[in-house]
Amino acid sequence: ECKNPCCDASTCRLTEGSQCAHGQCCDNCQFKATGSVCRKSASDCDLPEYCTGVSEDCPEDKERKQANKQKNR
Repeated sequence: ECKNPCCDASTCRLTEGSQCAHGQCCDNCQFKATGSVCRKSASDCDLPEYCTGVSEDCPEDKERKQANKQKNR
């Protein structure tokens, strides 16, 4: 039994008015606003990731390029 309020279990689709059902950038069946932090930086070399406003998924994890170059010296 599906208990997600964003999904219609009989059709396996989102309910009317829902944009998403899960994910770090989904809140109450709606995409989180553009710029909402979905993954905090884990270190000085790691950049935080932000919701795009058009997807339930957080963008892939990115690191600071300059820090990576210095780290590899």
